[in-house]
Amino acid sequence: DVDQRCAEFELKTTLPDSFVGVPYTYDDHGESEGWMKSFGGAVETHLEKRNKTSERKKKMDNDEARAEKAAAALAADEDVAKAQVRNTMQALLISVQAKCMTDAGVLEERELVSAQWEEKQEIPLSTGLCDKMSCTTVGKLANTNTSSSNLTYDVVEHPVWGIDCYTRRNVVRCLTEEPDLPIEEFIEKWLLPAINSCPIEVAHNITCAARVLEGLPPMNKTKESPSSNVCSKTSASAHRILCKAFAEKVSRAPQWVSRAARQLRLASEALGEDAFRVHPKGHGAVVVREEGFRAHKLVTQYRGEVYPAWRWGEKMDAIEETQARLGLRPALADFYNMTLERPRNDPRGYDLLFVDASRKAGWGSSFSHSCSPSCEVRIVALDNRLSLSIATTRDIERGEELTFDYNAVTESVNEYHAAICLCGNMKCRGSFLHFATADCYQQVLERNSPISVRLASL
Repeated sequence: DVDQRCAEFELKTTLPDSFVGVPYTYDDHGESEGWMKSFGGAVETHLEKRNKTSERKKKMDNDEARAEKAAAALAADEDVAKAQVRNTMQALLISVQAKCMTDAGVLEERELVSAQWEEKQEIPLSTGLCDKMSCTTVGKLANTNTSSSNLTYDVVEHPVWGIDCYTRRNVVRCLTEEPDLPIEEFIEKWLLPAINSCPIEVAHNITCAARVLEGLPPMNKTKESPSSNVCSKTSASAHRILCKAFAEKVSRAPQWVSRAARQLRLASEALGEDAFRVHPKGHGAVVVREEGFRAHKLVTQYRGEVYPAWRWGEKMDAIEETQARLGLRPALADFYNMTLERPRNDPRGYDLLFVDASRKAGWGSSFSHSCSPSCEVRIVALDNRLSLSIATTRDIERGEELTFDYNAVTESVNEYHAAICLCGNMKCRGSFLHFATADCYQQVLERNSPISVRLASL
């Protein structure tokens, strides 16, 4: 198959085993006004040496004047300058982190163990991408004689829940009456994990989470619940593992957690569920290991079908055309694809691939979005092949959900407003999509780049 051969060819690399970057980092340094100005000056000097006609010199002077005007406009734009500095610092941070994680041997760690894995299942090392049409596991498996029954579970794959910005603001308001409460820590380290530990039938009621944090028994199951259709998909044993793990954490919680939970429960009972809405997010992964995990630890791989950029564009066009013809276009598309940008320092050259986890995937593709994520997807070179690895970005406590920032962009206003973020973090942006106008990139190119550079970018 042509697609499979192309994907396998593009995944090959001659780089040593290491972390090599993040999935997509667009570098536009070659398209800046500074580059245009220096390039224009070099051309002008060359033309002067060849004694071009006065008409050609006049035209060149006009081009240089326009380039200098554009450069002056860019220099006066403080937001652009701040963005350039921020991007430069971010690039330096990513390179330092990649080197430190490589030197620390993160790639040699095994993936986290899920409670849903069958007994005697081999524990994969840090490898894996599904090739187009085959979805075979790339790389090797851990050579271990230990069955999963003797392993301590790291995570539980379980239905997860979240709160929107409206609910979070109401929670903050009702807790401000209690002095000296670390509200941010309560919401992110205690309340959100408590919601996920509640029985599925009553998890939509925040009062249940407050009772769990107070050390009280959960609410009785209601006859009708928005999650009743999810219950059949959930393993009862996995839920028991999660409930037991979080109950042990609550038993050692500081006193202020119980005080804050009581204040929240009283407010919820007085104002009703509409003031503190909890929404289902689908299946996710929750940490159940007692000591949690340190920062920069390998979690799992982002597995899926690999597409070359040209084939991925054809697939998206075909899907969009079919949905429009049949009237099946959803208000909000599913986001299971991940970009894989070949490192620019790879001797085999640069390219862009797409990893689609919508049909064939691992459990890493079920991670929810968060504006303040606990994990990050990184590109790794392992056994002369590129893949996507998910690693923690900070220390993660027991009961916390594994999340990463989707970093998705949309040109549709309706899609942007429909993408309501449910991460519940204090730094929540309100939407898990970034909005960009349909022609914003074209405006940047027209402002910063000559036609030759624009064609080369295509």
